[in-house]
Amino acid sequence: MLGTYSSACPPVVGVQEFLNYNLIVNRGGSHKIRHQVGFCNGDVTTLTGDGWIDWNQNHIFEKSEKVWTYRTENSATYTAIIVVPANAPLGTTRMRLQVRKGASSHNDP
Repeated sequence: MLGTYSSACPPVVGVQEFLNYNLIVNRGGSHKIRHQVGFCNGDVTTLTGDGWIDWNQNHIFEKSEKVWTYRTENSATYTAIIVVPANAPLGTTRMRLQVRKGASSHNDP
């Protein structure tokens, strides 16, 4: 398991960067990742989440680095399988999660 990342209640809408996590992954390996979202006080709305991983470590989240998109209308845990590129550089790599109200996904990180 790569990790579980939880949005607050009410959910954070916008960019979340999880910079305090240190994970070890293998080039070419696949890892499970979970993002938990929830609703409070009966506020049920559609949330859309997108995630990017800066595999080339250039400190820019690029459209080509998008690793998942999900939509939910209730409290949910979204699980994805992330495949680390075989040529990924060694060292620290950043991840960005975006959560927004509504059903539209964003390709622009």
